[in-house]
Amino acid sequence: MTRNKNLLYAFDEKPPIIDMILLAFQYMIPNIISLLFLALILQQTKISPLNASSILSITMIIMALISLLQAIKSRWIGSGTLLPPSIAPPYIPASILAIKTGGLSLVFGMTLIAGIMQIALSFVIKYIKKIIPAEISALVLLLIGFSLGSYSIHMYAGMHSPFSNTHKTILYFIVMYFPLALILILDQLCGATLKKYNIAIAVVISYGLIYLVGFTNSQHIHLIQQSTWLFLPHLFIGHYQFSGDLTIMFILAAIICVTKMIGTVPALEEIQVEQWQGPNFNRLARANFIDGLATLFAGILAPWA
Repeated sequence: MTRNKNLLYAFDEKPPIIDMILLAFQYMIPNIISLLFLALILQQTKISPLNASSILSITMIIMALISLLQAIKSRWIGSGTLLPPSIAPPYIPASILAIKTGGLSLVFGMTLIAGIMQIALSFVIKYIKKIIPAEISALVLLLIGFSLGSYSIHMYAGMHSPFSNTHKTILYFIVMYFPLALILILDQLCGATLKKYNIAIAVVISYGLIYLVGFTNSQHIHLIQQSTWLFLPHLFIGHYQFSGDLTIMFILAAIICVTKMIGTVPALEEIQVEQWQGPNFNRLARANFIDGLATLFAGILAPWA
């Protein structure tokens, strides 16, 4: 098989250490943004700020651990791919309903069941792939993208300027839309180096611009300044709750995540070479197993936050 000429780095290639650090920072950005979905779920309960921070902290630790496990390339564990986990949108409606029904302990219990389901399905992934064609997997990925886009559009549509002055209002919206425009400019009009780090560059420049024009929230800045550099998650003994009524919702969410992985991993393989000969089922099974492990860890560790 011939390597794709347009590919930056292939599975078996090792980028320079500087590239790895900068690209890791860039890939970390969308993962951190996905924590907004977890914050949205936590807003539905009366959990204390300390416990909420602990859950976010433990979630980030799980994401880091799963990224490492996913990157390992061995016969028994890891897929050898860049598949950093994020908060899965299919679990959001089910989790919000679980919180309103039985609180966080019910969310953790049902998440545990979903993780077990994902892990179990990873052992029969070859047969699931035959049942679920590539078109269905692509449709699931498209629908997840639409769900995220719909949420973002509602966020933007509800966005309002904190200023009464017309000129400041116009400047405010220009600054808010500047990151997207900058990413497009760097990706389409600039050289390979700037294109490679377009998201990271846009984020750094945008935050600097927001600070320079005075659009930062002074209260948020004060909270950041008062925060300690090292935060250890708060621990206490938690417990689980389970609900037969919610089981189907969480199992369906797990199946959707498996279907998403069935579409993602072969897509990563296909762009590696000019003539793709079909998915590597061992890699696909290991990738699903690690993804299910992330959900399982979230259910096991989160109640102790």
